[in-house]
Amino acid sequence: MLLTDARRPARTRPDGPLVPLAEQDRSRRHPDLIAEGTRLVRHALTTTPIGPYQLQAAIAALHAEARDAADTDWKQILGLYDLLHSITPGPVVALDRIVAAATVHGPAAGLDRLDAAATDPAPPAPR
Repeated sequence: MLLTDARRPARTRPDGPLVPLAEQDRSRRHPDLIAEGTRLVRHALTTTPIGPYQLQAAIAALHAEARDAADTDWKQILGLYDLLHSITPGPVVALDRIVAAATVHGPAAGLDRLDAAATDPAPPAPR
């Protein structure tokens, strides 16, 4: 939650519309919340069993720590989405994973994965 809140000021324009990731003014983020959030993520990843919340937080930390859009470690994000998809598959995770794959491997790879996802049956609903 700290990492999401730390990025909030850069994610929207003062009048409300969302700002695309590549256009965000990262100087508007809260560095103290990013530092605390990444410290907590590192601690959780090294002291507790890996689960979906730790993986989601690790992805958020990578986005938060990047100085600009080009500095984002998309290969590591893709690896984390691969792990997240293996333990909690679902349409949002699948789509985020496709975006990460397209960013790492190019648009054609993303489109191929999107085509495959369109024919992939949905996982059973959680009970």
